[in-house]
Amino acid sequence: FKFGTYNRDNYSLLKIEIMNQDGLVLEKTISTKVLKDNSFLYLDVDLQQYKEYTIKIWTENTNNYDYVAIYKTNDDFNLDNNYLKINSMETKEDLVMEMYYE
Repeated sequence: FKFGTYNRDNYSLLKIEIMNQDGLVLEKTISTKVLKDNSFLYLDVDLQQYKEYTIKIWTENTNNYDYVAIYKTNDDFNLDNNYLKINSMETKEDLVMEMYYE
């Protein structure tokens, strides 16, 4: 996932959950201090085996001066079945992410 830190040190906690139809695949807590501006955060998880999965990302201990952004794309043509919910509102956007399989 690609994050923006606004070129500052942040100290909140980033929570990531990845779920499939059978339950929790990954649960991770990361300090936002380790994130670099305009860079990707890589997770070691194999999602290739799942037809569908849900990714939930949120922060804890944040305030108006300590937060990060996650990059998203605009999918006006909706060429796939993906969608993004932001604060429970469904959009035609996707998260900016890279996936590598070995």
